[in-house]
Amino acid sequence: MTTDIVRKADEAGEFVKDVDGFVYYWPKGAGTIPAYQLRQLADELDRRNADWEKEINDYFEKNK
Repeated sequence: MTTDIVRKADEAGEFVKDVDGFVYYWPKGAGTIPAYQLRQLADELDRRNADWEKEINDYFEKNK
């Protein structure tokens, strides 16, 4: 389920993939953000990064 804050952040290009391959929330003049919206953004980052994190963990598990 996409919430308004996640949709707006996505449309504004505020989810940014960094050099480490993970997606980060990089707000552009967001001002104040209440805790419930930060939780929604954190959940979205976890969702977007899950496959990459699994791939990294699998690699290191296989290459101990």
